[in-house]
Amino acid sequence: MKNRVFFLQIRVVPPVLSVFQQSFNATADYQESVTFTCITSGSPEPAVTWHRKGQQLEPSEQYIFDKKEDGRSTLTIRNIRQADGGAYACKATNKAGSQERELFLKVFVQPHITQLKNVTAVEGSAAMISCVAEGEPLPDISWRRASDGQTFMDGVKNRDGRFEVRGRHGKSVLTISGVRLTDLGRFDCEAQSRIGGHQKSMFLDIEYVPKFLTNQSIFYSWEGNPVNISCDVMSNPPATMLWRRERFTISEVTPNMHIHRAEGRSVLEVTPMSDRDFGRYNCTARNNIGVRYQEFILAQADVPSNPYSVRLSALSQRLATVTFLKPDSHGGVPISYYLVQYKEVGSQDWRDVKSHSVQTTVVLTGLEPNTTYEVRVAAVNGKGQGEFSHTESFQTLAIREPSPPAVHGQKEIGKAYRLGLVKQDDGGMPIVEYIVKYKTDKEEQWMTKLVPGANDFALLKPLQWNTRYEVEITARNVKGLSEPTFYQFFMPQKPDVTGKSMIEENTSKIRKSLFL
Repeated sequence: MKNRVFFLQIRVVPPVLSVFQQSFNATADYQESVTFTCITSGSPEPAVTWHRKGQQLEPSEQYIFDKKEDGRSTLTIRNIRQADGGAYACKATNKAGSQERELFLKVFVQPHITQLKNVTAVEGSAAMISCVAEGEPLPDISWRRASDGQTFMDGVKNRDGRFEVRGRHGKSVLTISGVRLTDLGRFDCEAQSRIGGHQKSMFLDIEYVPKFLTNQSIFYSWEGNPVNISCDVMSNPPATMLWRRERFTISEVTPNMHIHRAEGRSVLEVTPMSDRDFGRYNCTARNNIGVRYQEFILAQADVPSNPYSVRLSALSQRLATVTFLKPDSHGGVPISYYLVQYKEVGSQDWRDVKSHSVQTTVVLTGLEPNTTYEVRVAAVNGKGQGEFSHTESFQTLAIREPSPPAVHGQKEIGKAYRLGLVKQDDGGMPIVEYIVKYKTDKEEQWMTKLVPGANDFALLKPLQWNTRYEVEITARNVKGLSEPTFYQFFMPQKPDVTGKSMIEENTSKIRKSLFL
């Protein structure tokens, strides 16, 4: 049997590769996933591999590979980050050849500010604040001042022209020209894109030379009296303060002088012991921005000058009101009070009355009627009493009959009426009694009631119902009677006692029934 030869023809087909979707979008840092799909055919069946940046990808927690029976091969990228964006390649290979298709992943990234620092600037100089942000797409950057909410953006002029914003490629610089103390505070950098936004804050600190806050430059004292000379300073950074006198630095061991320090303040306590302790003192404030000086003068205090324009008013039998104008000079030390002296003409004994604080009105009490007095006024400060004013004379009023009393009325229970008595000017002597006369408007005869002068009311009873009464009240002191005061009142009708009792009885029955 002859040998037979058989030939087996194997058909080889190069790979054919296709993709449904070539471009994909995702947002970074949101735990998103994207799946690429390649469809392959060929003979023999192609092997599918995935590549990125020339390197073949291997299975991992981030890269998941899958191959299905219908020729589909997938690559799933998990937990996408910004670095995962870019081109990916699907490659199909068999003995007949290979084919490759590219897919593209576009990764969007939320804006994120990566650089923003606090800035310190010197008053009057320029401050430059830089803010750097990243994201895909690159965000737009703007600024906001926290103190007033004013915003600053690239290309937009602000009101005072000192603020300018320049930005490019995710970096923005806010420049403040001629920095002022009012610029101190928080500034917010805001990065914004269509994906979202991010904000961070910084603090602009302003350094400046010391500024003196004390307006008072002259202080007064006298020998043996300590005085505090205060040097108040505002500065950044904090200033050191020194006291000098005639080119010599005052220290803690300087006789009769002490220095008390607190933040932003230095107080020089001086106790003058002789004339040479009065004069000029210098406060020097220094920080690394600059130095400033302030001069103070310690002058000798004096007693006040005399008050003037002494006037008497509201004169009565036993009272007089003294008014005056304050002195032209208080002697360098605040006035403590005024001393008013008065005496009867011909007497050598002055009586003293002190004013309440520094009021320029004093009331003299306990005077004798129809008597001539002399009065004078002096001002007193810490140094002592000043000179008296010119002496003025006045005479109290003579004793006379009292003024008519004021009357007000009120109905009392039953057939009674209460008359309130308000004492007016007693004429210089106590009211002895009130003479109260009253009658009905239809009668001619008056009834009389005597009320002691110390009382402030008169009770008239018994009276008639449904009747109008006329009253005449006179006040009496030892000098005589006042003019009469006239008053009228009306007694109402007699109350309906029976009707009232029935109402009370019915009310009582209702209450009892509620508790049964």
